[in-house]
Amino acid sequence: MARLHRKRRGLAALLDPQKWGVLYKFAWIGIVALFVVVIVWVFLPRIHRLGELQEQAEKTRGEIQQSERGIEELKLKQIRLKSDPQFVEEIAREELGWAKPGEHVLKVVPRNAEQDTTQP
Repeated sequence: MARLHRKRRGLAALLDPQKWGVLYKFAWIGIVALFVVVIVWVFLPRIHRLGELQEQAEKTRGEIQQSERGIEELKLKQIRLKSDPQFVEEIAREELGWAKPGEHVLKVVPRNAEQDTTQP
């Protein structure tokens, strides 16, 4: 009889609504925590990749701006080459090393450049 009474007490303890309420709260907290962990696990690599792509896009934008500035400089140089004979002569002398008939071109070579060419 005592054994039956203990079983009823144990069964009554299991059916106690207050204990089930606490159990339900812990179960919901566990489910929500598991859900958050899964969401973070799924999306964290994608968020990291998004950051990498944004950095790459910013770098590419900078390269595009630099190229556009270079294009503008070349367009201005092209216009000057077509319309300014003194500029053409300046470019021919400085960049190409050309000289007028009867002139001699002297190139000044820095000492470091001389030493670099003589050493193996």
